[in-house]
Amino acid sequence: MIVRLFFTNYIPVNFYMPLSLVDENKRRSKEKGAILNQKFYFRTNFQEFGPATVEELTLQEIFFGKQDGSFIGIVGLIHQNRNVVKKQQCAQKEEQIYLKNKVLQDEVMQFTLASWMRDFVTSHPNYNQDPIVTHEINFDLIRTLTAIKDRQKEDPHFPFIFIM
Repeated sequence: MIVRLFFTNYIPVNFYMPLSLVDENKRRSKEKGAILNQKFYFRTNFQEFGPATVEELTLQEIFFGKQDGSFIGIVGLIHQNRNVVKKQQCAQKEEQIYLKNKVLQDEVMQFTLASWMRDFVTSHPNYNQDPIVTHEINFDLIRTLTAIKDRQKEDPHFPFIFIM
């Protein structure tokens, strides 16, 4: 949805910033828990086409804006411009559900799929505090994920992990 709005030029944006900062963002994204804890360089004047104003922001700030209101974020930009884009009513409902779920995810989610799997492995009775994931642990992990996928088992974190 976001990509569609930007690439159709309904909302003109400029995400250009120095390539060295893009490389640094790539490096930071590989760190454990980066999606929840890391800050990334992001152009905060993306509605302008002059020189870039770049700040270090969390993903929450990039998508939902800064608490002090100095940056509206990508979702804020979409809310601000939603009437600019002529869409079918079905697509608008889909967008509202998505944005509502993203806000809910932002408020409640504390796990990524990777952190959920790490927690599963480290809390497994056969885990020996070493880097080895035994066949039993792996089997139980796959069985649990399959049961959740098939809705035979519930986990409070999964509605938020797979919201997208």
